[in-house]
Amino acid sequence: MGTLFNEWMFYNRDTLNASAFETTNKNNNQEIFWNVDAVAYYICEKPLNLYWQQSTQVNVGYSLYKSNLRSKYFTDNVLTDDHKLVTNWPNLGLNISYSLGYFPNSRTSITLMAFSGINQYWKDQKTDNNQKNNENETNFFGGMKLSCDYYFSPQLRLSLNVNEHYQHASIKDKGTDGSDDVLTKSSNFESSVSASFIYSIF
Repeated sequence: MGTLFNEWMFYNRDTLNASAFETTNKNNNQEIFWNVDAVAYYICEKPLNLYWQQSTQVNVGYSLYKSNLRSKYFTDNVLTDDHKLVTNWPNLGLNISYSLGYFPNSRTSITLMAFSGINQYWKDQKTDNNQKNNENETNFFGGMKLSCDYYFSPQLRLSLNVNEHYQHASIKDKGTDGSDDVLTKSSNFESSVSASFIYSIF
């Protein structure tokens, strides 16, 4: 459980007109929120032989999140708007990864990892004037990662990393008061390669 509070103040002075015009605007937000997480892990590390090792990881998590946000707007210290927003945002996630490591000698390590996961969010919001918004979001991701390290000495090593990552999101905004549902989909793919020399002082 936590509380957040922030405040902004804006001062405006218009001197282009014959008589100067001044106004002060102030906004502040106070949010009270709580969340509960439950996560189960399964990890299996298994050497296959002297040079090869495999690792499997699975985790399933469920989270509850609720917040109460109150926003106030002032003009010249006069309250002009007082807005309340209540958000419920539970979500469920599943992540799986498998990695295979190759260690031919004490200087070299090569690891290839494949991973994937899915997250489901259910979000509903309600304002103080009874306006409601319900949204379901599903995120799927997957990818591969290659990591290679070569030690020239205990302090100096060459590190090479290759990452491939794909993500797909589907958001369904449920219509209210008889309006149609709105479905939005997006996909993106990221690829990166990096190489570096790392020197450790110890």
